[in-house]
Amino acid sequence: MMTDWMERGDTELGLILNHLRSPARHPRLCRAAREAAARPGGRFLLQGLDKQGGTFCPAQTTIPENSDLPQLFAAD
Repeated sequence: MMTDWMERGDTELGLILNHLRSPARHPRLCRAAREAAARPGGRFLLQGLDKQGGTFCPAQTTIPENSDLPQLFAAD
C-alpha cells in the first residue's frame, strides 16, 4: 500500500508499523524501515508494537507474540 507513493518523494512524514516483516517478501518496505531506524527525524518513523498486548511500544522495537524479547527487525 505504501510502496506506490514512497518513490514519488512528496511525502512529508510517514509512519511504518514494525510488524517484523520478512525482507525477502517485503524488500522495499523493509528497506524503508531500516532507513527510518537509522535516521531519526527523517521522512519515515518506525513504530514498535507489543503484539502480545495489542498496543504500541514506546520504541522502534516490536515484541512478537511468541516472545518477551523486543526485536528491531525480522531475522534476515
